[in-house]
Amino acid sequence: MQKYARCLISLLVSFLILNTVYGQQKERLRIALLDFSTPGGLSKMETITLGNRLRSMLVKTKAFLVIERGKMEEILNEQGFQKTGCTTTECAVEIGRLLNVQKMVSGSIGKVGQTYTVDISLIDVATSQIERSFFRDYKGEIDGLLDMMEVIANQISSSVVQPEKPPVKEEKIYNLSVKSNPVGAQIFINNKSAGQTPFNSKVREGLRLEIRIKKENYQDYVRSFTVSDDVNINANLEFTEEYKQELARKGKEQRGEQITEEKGGGSTWLWIGGGAVLVGGAAYLLLPKGDTGTEPNGGNGDTGFPQPPPRPPQ
Repeated sequence: MQKYARCLISLLVSFLILNTVYGQQKERLRIALLDFSTPGGLSKMETITLGNRLRSMLVKTKAFLVIERGKMEEILNEQGFQKTGCTTTECAVEIGRLLNVQKMVSGSIGKVGQTYTVDISLIDVATSQIERSFFRDYKGEIDGLLDMMEVIANQISSSVVQPEKPPVKEEKIYNLSVKSNPVGAQIFINNKSAGQTPFNSKVREGLRLEIRIKKENYQDYVRSFTVSDDVNINANLEFTEEYKQELARKGKEQRGEQITEEKGGGSTWLWIGGGAVLVGGAAYLLLPKGDTGTEPNGGNGDTGFPQPPPRPPQ
């Protein structure tokens, strides 16, 4: 009964110690590292030194709350636990529970010929299972193992810590409406054909768009923007300069304003619409063909003006 009470008190003390030291950092995994065992090739001091280096590198990753070796020894001594020869997973789990940690790291360093071998296990205290195993081989001077401890610490960190995902921004969808005067113009969105006006669609916030509206004989309408709200485009298309000139030419022809020059009998006649003018020392105006106005010589058709040459073909 006294032994049970002593263990209970020891557990409470260890829990209070850990919470005092790490109470503000609960989000990180609590982890402890056992001294490396060695089947040969390294001294006890060398394995302790390498273990201390791995412990420091685990702290450097900022992924774990690592119990110091001295604090771990203090807690285990208070509970009367001897960790000497603790090389099994079961023993590591028992120590982990006494230390109130979530993960235990244990391993061994050996030597075969001129090659050092490092085998590390990451043990989950709650499930009593080995979560990950890490092994490295190194050939060279023993002090090269110090750099290897940093490599292993980073491997352990990356295996249990997921990178923090940035918050997902809510995607907003807006309306896109494109109209033109005249209608039936071709629409190109980012140089890809999208249909004809009038046109309606949905677009995402932040999307960069170039809207191009094309129609024969009209100037292109172009607008570039980044979507931040509903988009409404009403394009009044304008004629091209070439088409404006063509329309002007056709309008003159339809109004009979085409001027044709004809020379005959030493005089120059200019036909304007349905009438003609004799250009010389004097100018005479002739009525257009079919005119039934008053004739100066009693209606006999003789106007007293010289007859113009035949009208040139239109």
